[in-house]
Amino acid sequence: MSDDFLHIGDFITVYDDVSDGYVGAHGISSNQVAMREVSDPLHPKLVAKEAVFVLLQQHNYASYRQMRSFLEREGLSAHAAMSDPRYRQLCDAVDSERAHNRQEFNQTCGREVRYGMIVQLQQESSHKYLSVSRQPAELNADGRRVVLDAEAAESAWVRIMPRLRVHSEGEKVHVGDPVTLEHVQSGLRLMVDQRLPDGRCEVIATQQALTGFKLNLFRLHDDDASAHDTLLGSQPVRPVPKRKPPRHASAHQGAPLHPSPHRCDSSTRRHQVISASTESASRRALPRT
Repeated sequence: MSDDFLHIGDFITVYDDVSDGYVGAHGISSNQVAMREVSDPLHPKLVAKEAVFVLLQQHNYASYRQMRSFLEREGLSAHAAMSDPRYRQLCDAVDSERAHNRQEFNQTCGREVRYGMIVQLQQESSHKYLSVSRQPAELNADGRRVVLDAEAAESAWVRIMPRLRVHSEGEKVHVGDPVTLEHVQSGLRLMVDQRLPDGRCEVIATQQALTGFKLNLFRLHDDDASAHDTLLGSQPVRPVPKRKPPRHASAHQGAPLHPSPHRCDSSTRRHQVISASTESASRRALPRT
């Protein structure tokens, strides 16, 4: 069945069967990626929030890289550089590049993932990318820290490699296959390391490949019609308030409305007041006999 394979656009979890836990991060208060064990009391509540990622195709960041290089070369912040027409031109190129990446995702959504393919893992809740930073790991000086980053660019490129020799590059990746996640820029591989103070185990990038992850299916890419409209990182949106239509109700729809004999509307009451005032004035105007 085609559902036995992973596809671009699928919602997945990264599972470590040795430690029996899922890779994830809070994404807001902390971007540090770690593994939370299934036995953790918080696991049932946080797995859908922390550990669900969207499989994206490899994005192009050539224009974004040029924009970052311009800021570093000129020693300017993004706000200060807005007055420079060269920077504004680079910003337009970045917008076009992001639009092209979104269009390519729509075209490749549903394509089967193969070993050796470069993908990106975007956390569903925060829309940040799993990436490898240049900072050392918190507990292991020989490794590098794995974090979530909305502007990760090429540092979010990950190559899916087979963990077992029975699989080879070019083959389709089955759901639940043991795989190795290789960081493209550095050539380092992701692994679960020592336990953090909060009880989770730190995920680092290192030369060693001691951890084999399983990419389990959380939700198919085509489970609903909105799967092809996945919100990507840095994608501009416009919130539109939802307005409720006015409600006009009657106890008996279609029945004619009759004025109450004990009540009158404001125009009728005003007419009565004016008539009474006129009649009173007329009486005062009459001569006394």
